Amino acid sequence: MSASQNQGRPPKVLAISSPKGGVGKTTTAVNLAHLAALEGYRTFLVDADPNRSATEWVESAGERMTFEVEAVEKVQEGSLAMLRELQGFDLVLVDLPAARRSHRRGTCCGEGPAACPPSMR
Repeated sequence: MSASQNQGRPPKVLAISSPKGGVGKTTTAVNLAHLAALEGYRTFLVDADPNRSATEWVESAGERMTFEVEAVEKVQEGSLAMLRELQGFDLVLVDLPAARRSHRRGTCCGEGPAACPPSMR
C-alpha cells in the first residue's frame, strides 16, 4: 500500500521491542520512521524508552527528520492498541523500553500491533 492509498484508514502500529537493552531498538525505530517519512508516509514515533534517545536524536537532527516524535512516561496495558485510533498518520512506530518479562511486551500491544525484535536471541 502506498502512502497516498492510506487516507482515512487507521495507522499501522509497529512496536519495536526486545527483552534486553542495547540491541538496537531505538536505532531501528528512528531509521524506520525516517525511511517511511522519506517515502511519503505520515509517520509518528512514540519514544517510550526512559532514555529518551529517540527524542534527542530526532530533535537534534532538526528539519532533516520529517516525522513527529513524542516521549511518553510509561506504556500501560492496552495503550499501544489505542494508537490505531490516531488520526492523520499512516504509520506509528513505538520505541519500547527493554521488557525483561515477555508477557509485558504482549499485554501492552493488545491484538493489533506487530512486535518487531531488532535482533534474534
